[in-house]
Amino acid sequence: SLRNALAAALVASNDPVQLAEGDALTTGLIEDPEGGEKETLLLLKAEYGKKLRPASVKQSYEAILGKFPTSPRANRELARLAFAEGRRAGALELIDQGLTGDPEDIDLLFMKAELLRDETPERAAAAMRQAELAASDWSRRQPGSSKAALTLANTRVIQRRNGAAIEGLEAFLKDKPEGEGLAAVWIYLSGIYVREGDFSKAADLLAKAETWGSDNARLVESLVQERVRWHARQKQWDALVALADGYRTTHRERVGLVAAVLESLGLTDYQAGRHDEAVATLLCGLRIVPGHVGLVNDLAWTYQAMGRLEDADQVASSVVAKAQDTPSYAHLLDTWGVVQYKLGLKEKSRARFEKARDSLEKCRAHPKTRPETEASATYHLAMVLAELDKRQSLKLLNELADNPDRMSMLSEDDQEEVPKLQQRLASEVGS
Repeated sequence: SLRNALAAALVASNDPVQLAEGDALTTGLIEDPEGGEKETLLLLKAEYGKKLRPASVKQSYEAILGKFPTSPRANRELARLAFAEGRRAGALELIDQGLTGDPEDIDLLFMKAELLRDETPERAAAAMRQAELAASDWSRRQPGSSKAALTLANTRVIQRRNGAAIEGLEAFLKDKPEGEGLAAVWIYLSGIYVREGDFSKAADLLAKAETWGSDNARLVESLVQERVRWHARQKQWDALVALADGYRTTHRERVGLVAAVLESLGLTDYQAGRHDEAVATLLCGLRIVPGHVGLVNDLAWTYQAMGRLEDADQVASSVVAKAQDTPSYAHLLDTWGVVQYKLGLKEKSRARFEKARDSLEKCRAHPKTRPETEASATYHLAMVLAELDKRQSLKLLNELADNPDRMSMLSEDDQEEVPKLQQRLASEVGS
């Protein structure tokens, strides 16, 4: 109905007056027996709460599930919260419950594939194939929808089928007149071409997007991100520094975005085993934003993985005392602890082990430490305590191993090492 559409438009606003009007209208429609589809209205009410009363969001969506147990959106929102709280198994259960309501809900299928990726890659691949089928059907039903075309391309990129993604987007763009409505497609397609090493085609697409998307804040952000990737993947470090310097005088907020993209690219390189490339990317980021804690953390972690422990120690020690109020502080404490532990082994230094223990205990106790970082720090602390207090180390390992959700947050290598260290310590403590 028109009233339902008006309520949805008002709740989607960021204006406090319109939000309040939308909430009042939604409440009235929920109470009206002829007010429309109640699940949709309750979801609108929850969306309002998410903006103005975030602490009550969980209860709002749980109330919706009480009436509509298979609601895809309510299950999706609660699954996100469960995962953020470290309850991976609970998140998967909610995702599956939502998929019983709509087996083709693309967002739920994406989430399922992401959660299953490391532990059960076969099930993750099956979920992503299902998402591709749903996106393909959506694209057929709405052949002019750029959102449908981009979603379909994304399912293919995630499956490492870049050629199919390029083919689909090029077909979508064929014979369409240029305009702002295509800017998001050009930007996304340019990113695929960068990954494929076709920098010339990527540059042409970015130039089009710069012409048509300059007045849209979200498009500009995407454009800056892809421009940074375009330079970085060609190792054009001086050009990136010049780009950021230009932003300092015209769009200062974009300098942080440049650093964030470089941090992400450095992490991607590290995870792919391209450690030298990761170091070069992260060092470029630190030329742009010296002392950036996220970049420092990733650089120190990469150095320690390469065996460059003194370099890791030097770069982390330069900021650890000043980083308390930054989002990456807990990560840095975990990294710093591992670096001190490895230096302790190398130098046979109890003082290093004590410093490692102090850093890792601070990480675990920090109020903003995320569950996955806490799990990592717990395992690393157990490694340190194996040198200082074997019984306490074994206690931590047993607690970690008894919690499947926390174990699943560890890297594959760490998951394999936990039982080995348990067995060794159990033998040593018992002897």
